[in-house]
Amino acid sequence: MIAFNPSVKINNNYNKSKSVEFGHRSSENDFLSNKQKMTILGASTVGMVAGLALSGRAQGLNIFRWKQFKKMKIECFEILSLAVGSIVGGLLAGIAVDKTNKKDKLRESLQQLVGNIIFPVSFVAGANYLYDKVEPMVKLPKFESKRLTAFVHSLPPVVAMAAGLGVGILVGNKFANSINNKIFKEKDNREIKITDFAAHVDDTLLGASLVAQNLAPASTAAHASSGVSAIGAAASKLIPPALVIPGYMTGTAQD
Repeated sequence: MIAFNPSVKINNNYNKSKSVEFGHRSSENDFLSNKQKMTILGASTVGMVAGLALSGRAQGLNIFRWKQFKKMKIECFEILSLAVGSIVGGLLAGIAVDKTNKKDKLRESLQQLVGNIIFPVSFVAGANYLYDKVEPMVKLPKFESKRLTAFVHSLPPVVAMAAGLGVGILVGNKFANSINNKIFKEKDNREIKITDFAAHVDDTLLGASLVAQNLAPASTAAHASSGVSAIGAAASKLIPPALVIPGYMTGTAQD
């Protein structure tokens, strides 16, 4: 758990000579008005919806009809499409309303796409694939307490998912930093922020639902299993609004 330190300033900028903290830029250094921020937020949302519409069309669905939207599968390709739309929208709007920080917005756009989308999604998919391969060989202990046994048996897939997500974001952000420094010929260090996990809210909810399934009484096991699928489907629908955040962070990035 991260301890809160009131002396630490919250920002959303790149740092050349001092440590970079979590979160958004402090108010005394924020040159964007509320109107400018709302413009960026709106453009990020429009870009995300455009990506969602294209993904839906590829599946033969009209996302503007609720019954069809509920059938939509949001997986790796769809996440990438939504993220690109959001980031492009936020970037264009951010440059339009704040031309003085164009470079920082370009850097953040690559950081968001590579460090927070492509790498984490790939690592989570890889971790799940590897776990599926080794699962038959995993022999977990049994305890006198059925609930403790169930809890322990639910941990491996959750740990695999969390490890893939955490390592993916760490490696992805380091890689994106390296690419940015080569492109812009500067040695800046953009550290990981809490908002970097926004696109992966579904993984968190699905992990919690897996634990809940194993802790359910045997009489409700079948119902719990179907519940996990329902939670997974519902969690995936949280991805579109969450993917507005990368675009907003891109458009509001400042030096």
